[in-house]
Amino acid sequence: MTIAFTPDSQPLTASSFEQIKKREFVPEHSLTGLKFFRDKARNERDLRELYRGRAPYELLQNADDSGASVVVFSLASDGMTFAHNGRWFNVGNFLSVSVTKG
Repeated sequence: MTIAFTPDSQPLTASSFEQIKKREFVPEHSLTGLKFFRDKARNERDLRELYRGRAPYELLQNADDSGASVVVFSLASDGMTFAHNGRWFNVGNFLSVSVTKG
């Protein structure tokens, strides 16, 4: 099997995440920039409330969306991990859900 990668289909790595963060998440040092952060904080709070208690369901739904046929939840005293055999979350996926358009 041969897999061809385009720039947007590379797996998201710590390095590529940092590059995106430096390029895309640089607010202005002004009232507009402060309002941007306030709005982002409000959105994050609202999403946190909306998804409270739904993490396992959302993880399963994301795995299904990526074509997974096997999932694993691993519980430990300090947290939970989740893995599946579906497609990797790539840079293009990350940008589509994180960069403000407009």
